[in-house]
Amino acid sequence: MRLPRLSFVLGLGAVLVLYVLLARTPAAPTGGPAAAVDAGPAAATATPPPPGPTPEPREGIDYTAGEVLVRFRPDIDPARQQAALARVGAQVAEPPGPSGLVRLALPPGVTVDEALDRLASDPAVAVAGPNYRYRTQATPSDPCYNGTTGCSAGQRWYYELINAPLAWNTTTGAASVVVAVVDTGAEATHSDLAPALWTNPGETPGNGVDDDGNGCIDDVHGC
Repeated sequence: MRLPRLSFVLGLGAVLVLYVLLARTPAAPTGGPAAAVDAGPAAATATPPPPGPTPEPREGIDYTAGEVLVRFRPDIDPARQQAALARVGAQVAEPPGPSGLVRLALPPGVTVDEALDRLASDPAVAVAGPNYRYRTQATPSDPCYNGTTGCSAGQRWYYELINAPLAWNTTTGAASVVVAVVDTGAEATHSDLAPALWTNPGETPGNGVDDDGNGCIDDVHGC
């Protein structure tokens, strides 16, 4: 009658041994934050690979579409230069100047960014970039414009009204250009106008005679 009790004791012992073994076995990682496995010192000192080149931001910057500027390395022969241009299908639009930059015309379908990516990876190319547009900005010395003397801010409204700053950036005038003022008149003694006033070559000032026969007497600076 003792055999059943012995079987029970042996079975209970086996269960206890299995429980101890399971408790000493580390759990397999499940992918969550608590399942990280220490890979040793090598993992702790490992560094990520360096990032690739960051594209130059050009949003809002004015440059010529369909063109790029390139400077080749000084030891590159013409045949190798042509091989570099062939990678983007570009043609020389302007030979190198004092800076050594060559202006290239890109074929249809090739953007400036695509061309620069290909050229920048070519060992023959020292510099590659867009053909940026630069514009001059002219500021007049008129005291009424720069607010140094004599004029209040309320007297400057007409500069913006006639887009004078935009015109100055295009040209500051030339003696060969005559501008007619279609108005009640102009301030002939103004410091900017006085030395630039047009003078009628067919009129003798102050003689009281319509010398040029245009219906105006003594119209030296206009009728």
